[in-house]
Amino acid sequence: DGTIGPDVMTPKTARGELVALYLEWMQAGYVEGGEALSQFKRDLITEIDASNPNQLNSLLPPDLINQFRVGAFQFQFRR
Repeated sequence: DGTIGPDVMTPKTARGELVALYLEWMQAGYVEGGEALSQFKRDLITEIDASNPNQLNSLLPPDLINQFRVGAFQFQFRR
């Protein structure tokens, strides 16, 4: 795993690309930033498949941004 050339994908190169993708997702409001980005980097796995050396496996653990899905309202009737 190292830099061989511009047209070669290695686990290290894929890792950098996936972190850059996470940053794009952050800017778009899809994933959390701050500590979540650090956690993503720690938990991200990129490796060559054990049974197929032509396959690169990646495990992405994004922390999706909390979305407004439920609203609670209180109605009061007044005279």
